[in-house]
Order: sequence, then C-alpha cells, then structure tokens
Amino acid sequence: MKKIDVSADVSSLELVNSLVEDLAAEAGLTPGRAHLLRLATEELVVNIVVHGYAGSGRGRIGLEGVVTDTEVSIRLTDTAPPFNPFTARPPRGLDLPLHQREPGSLGLHLVNHAVDRSSHEYVHGANHTTIAMRRIAPEYDGRVESVRESADRQSTQPERGCVGAVADAGGAGRPGDGVEPLLGAGGALAGHPRL
Repeated sequence: MKKIDVSADVSSLELVNSLVEDLAAEAGLTPGRAHLLRLATEELVVNIVVHGYAGSGRGRIGLEGVVTDTEVSIRLTDTAPPFNPFTARPPRGLDLPLHQREPGSLGLHLVNHAVDRSSHEYVHGANHTTIAMRRIAPEYDGRVESVRESADRQSTQPERGCVGAVADAGGAGRPGDGVEPLLGAGGALAGHPRL
C-alpha cells in the first residue's frame, strides 16, 4: 500500500502522477492501461480541486494505492461537499464539434469508461472515491479492446496531462487523429453499454 496526502492544487499532479506510475509499474500494467489509470486519476484530482474545493487550494486530497493479485486500485479522499463523480450527468452533444459542445462532464465520462471498477461513498464528512484497473485485461469485444489499443499507441507519444488528453478527445472522429477508436462514430464512446 502506498499513500500520499497532497494539497488540493493542480501543482500536486506531479506527486499524484508519480504515485500512479509507481502503482502501475508494480502491477505490471501495459503502457496503455497505465495511461488510462493516470488519466482517470488526474481527472478526479482536477475535478476535486476545481469543483470540490472551488480552486481555493485550502483542502487536502488523500490518495491510497493498493496492488493485489488481480487489480490496482486508487482511493481518493477529500472533505469537499458530497459529490459522486460516477452519477454525474453524461456529457451532451458528443456528436458536435468541440467548439459547439456544452461544457461539462466529459472528463468524468472518460473516467467512468477508462477504468474497470469504480465506486464512491460519502462517510463521516468525506468523499471516498475508488477506481481500479485489472492487472490482466479481461476479454472484451473488439470495439472496447480498441480503446485499450488506442491508449497503448498514444502512450508512446510525449507525456501529456489530462487537459491535453481531453482536448485531443474533443477532436475525435477525424480519420487519422488516433482517438477515433475511443469515441467511435458520431463521438459516442465505443462499446460501453452504460451510455
């Protein structure tokens, strides 16, 4: 088990990413799955900083990572107002160009579909949000597997933070942009029955 406690500020992302990279390496995740875990963790942290603590920088975020025989999990704990990121409304207008879309929920939508398991509970004045990736990829149909393959291809490119990755997803659907397998035709997230 690895734990860190960071300031609720985007400058803490370097420490957060270091924790995720250590856990992914310990778990033996493929580069693509490690990238998705990092992206999901970054998005949750940024959401807590910007929306939970309203960018005040006054709160704290605890992260606890555990590697088991079957998965790697990360639990984020914060004392911001109660919020379950996994019940947020789906983003609207995914079929529209990025500049025409209504802002909001795309990052949480991607988190919800990047990891294998997620949960949230609000207990004793704190949000406890957990995400997990299986150590061995389950058998998926070809469309969902393309999400993992796309992430593997992108992980060989220069490192980007979550803002760049989300911005890249906004241009999805153009042939050759490397993101179309993730969002699929018309901008809908491919292969996910939860949509």
